[in-house]
Amino acid sequence: MLLLIFTCMATPYRLGFESSTEIDTNRVWSWIDATVDILFGIDLILNFFFAYYNSEEVLITNHKKIASTYLKSWFFIDLISILPFDKLFEIGDFNSLGRIIKLPKLYKLIKMTRLVRMLKILKERSKLVKYLQDLLSIGVGCERLLFFILLFLVICHIVSCLWVVAARFDETDPDTWIIAFGYNDLDDWELYFISFYFTVTTITTVGFGDISATNSTERIICVVLMLIGVISFSFATSQLTSILFNYDSSQAKLKEKIATLNEIKKEYLLEPELYDQLRSAIRYDHSMNYKDQI
Repeated sequence: MLLLIFTCMATPYRLGFESSTEIDTNRVWSWIDATVDILFGIDLILNFFFAYYNSEEVLITNHKKIASTYLKSWFFIDLISILPFDKLFEIGDFNSLGRIIKLPKLYKLIKMTRLVRMLKILKERSKLVKYLQDLLSIGVGCERLLFFILLFLVICHIVSCLWVVAARFDETDPDTWIIAFGYNDLDDWELYFISFYFTVTTITTVGFGDISATNSTERIICVVLMLIGVISFSFATSQLTSILFNYDSSQAKLKEKIATLNEIKKEYLLEPELYDQLRSAIRYDHSMNYKDQI
């Protein structure tokens, strides 16, 4: 999970804010990339041996079935995510060919294959959810909402970096949002925050219009962002409505039980200690049921 978080944060940023020359000459990043690839490669190998539960909740330990299931599911995505296409590209005549046909553009296209690794978030979702539930002791509804917020922030970060990539993909093109709005002299962090601001306003369908697309590629990205925004808003609204409804309903039931207990206390003259124990038991039972409901 730490590797996935690192990949989600570092890979898009480097695509948007580092040139191919800077990446090539930075040995530290080369070692980091190699280490991450090796660790994901180890994970790929181990997946051929890890037992799993099938749809009927039966633990499958047969190695042939495990391997067959993995090959039919996530194997090729995992394989593509660890192949060092950028290193393969530098071997032989490919490197000289790339320099002839504008290496920076081609290099960024090849580097973007690493973004496939982010699909592993969907694969590891059940583990993330389990850790959230164990750590925060939250219900299903809250867990979905928290996971959605985390995923939303990751998507905003990725799209913000890709929005810069779209503008810097062809550095000779004057028709980009960076040049059109006079942001070409800003440092990387300022440009990132401007891009993040644009991404959030577009996804939330606010769209102030102070930053907009200036070419066809950027307009396509904006269309995708707005579609993501509509879906995200609908999901978030439904989850919040469900949580608030269950909370109001649960609180009403708790008040009803406490009122009934108070009537029993008055009628049968319950001892204070017994009354406190019963009230604590009711509140504890309510909290457990409430977590299950939301």
